[in-house]
Amino acid sequence: MNKKLDKLESIEALLKHVNHDMAELKHSLSCMHDTSEELKLKQISYDGMLLKNEEKIGSLEKLASTLKEELIDLRARSIRSNLMFYNLPENDEEDPEKAVSEVLEKINPEFKRMEVERVHRIGKKRLGSVRPIVTKFLRFKKNELIRKTTKS
Repeated sequence: MNKKLDKLESIEALLKHVNHDMAELKHSLSCMHDTSEELKLKQISYDGMLLKNEEKIGSLEKLASTLKEELIDLRARSIRSNLMFYNLPENDEEDPEKAVSEVLEKINPEFKRMEVERVHRIGKKRLGSVRPIVTKFLRFKKNELIRKTTKS
């Protein structure tokens, strides 16, 4: 009978140990479930932020494309209103505006009086090469008159 009681006590101790382990497993599972729920909520939040960021990126790409087109248009308009003069001798003491004025006077004496907005050479100065001169006249119509006169 003593053996049976000892065996029963041993089974009872084992059962308490199993119940304790089971309670710990339930607690761990509960913690994992809570963590899983938190992660799901964060994932939903991140998905929302990702969608907003994708929309922002899309609108910024459209804006960049529009600005690029506008820049190209402005450059084209700017270039159109410029006249380029090539092969005009260049020296350290030169005045590009005077050089252009002299060339224009040779083409037509009336051109000498044309008002110039901006005149400058483009590119880096290099030994043995002559940089072109970019000229923008104050009046676009005068610019076109010179362009047409020199083409014919």
